[in-house]
Amino acid sequence: MDDLADVIAAQPRLAVVATPPDTHRPVAERLLAAGIAVLCEKPLASSIEDVQALADAADRGTTPLAMATKFRFARGVAAARSAIEAGRLGAIREVEVVFKAAVDMRGRWNSDRAVAGGGW
Repeated sequence: MDDLADVIAAQPRLAVVATPPDTHRPVAERLLAAGIAVLCEKPLASSIEDVQALADAADRGTTPLAMATKFRFARGVAAARSAIEAGRLGAIREVEVVFKAAVDMRGRWNSDRAVAGGGW
């Protein structure tokens, strides 16, 4: 099944989009339009406009769209979420999450802004 049309024709209930980020929007939009739930690898899209378009596509129907992220289960992230949900932190105005590692990303596909997107 190399073609997305073949995937759609097979009528799965869920598809995982793990293609390069610059293709997430067109792939996920087609799947959502076909009524197929989408679990999309991060980042959800390469631009805020593409993220909004995907959110709009999901909102037009009842088909779920979710972004995969393993860090939601990290101990510190889970503790912060619990504190927020319990109201222990007051009004949240801004959140910044930073995970650091000594990994040289130069030359990898995800260091190419045209493919991977990037911060704004």
